[in-house]
Amino acid sequence: MKANKALYKKIYAGLTDSVFKYVTADNLSESLGIYPEIIAMAMAKFNPLIRMDTEANLMTLLPDLEAYLFPKKTPEKPGDALPEKPKFKSFSDFVYTKMTVGGLVDKAIQLSEDDLKTAILLLEVELQRRKK
Repeated sequence: MKANKALYKKIYAGLTDSVFKYVTADNLSESLGIYPEIIAMAMAKFNPLIRMDTEANLMTLLPDLEAYLFPKKTPEKPGDALPEKPKFKSFSDFVYTKMTVGGLVDKAIQLSEDDLKTAILLLEVELQRRKK
């Protein structure tokens, strides 16, 4: 039998509801109604020796089980949402590298969404610099 999250949640609930500090697979199976071999197979994901040692304390695996069931989300860094800094020095540099062919501006060139966003960003920087 392959262990799924529902089984792990049952085991987690059984371990957190237990008043004992030392809980074996046999003790937990009596309260959950699941065979101890299945509990041992499921908990072997966190410690493979659980399958061989029937008297192992499952409470020691509770932090690993919590980390598996409820992963902590890493907070977003404030700079992640900002667009990356353009690799062009100015808007004229952007136009020269993206829109010219042989030194002449090609009016038929189609810019991608990223290129348009870069152009807008460069224009905003240029306007801010001129306002000063």
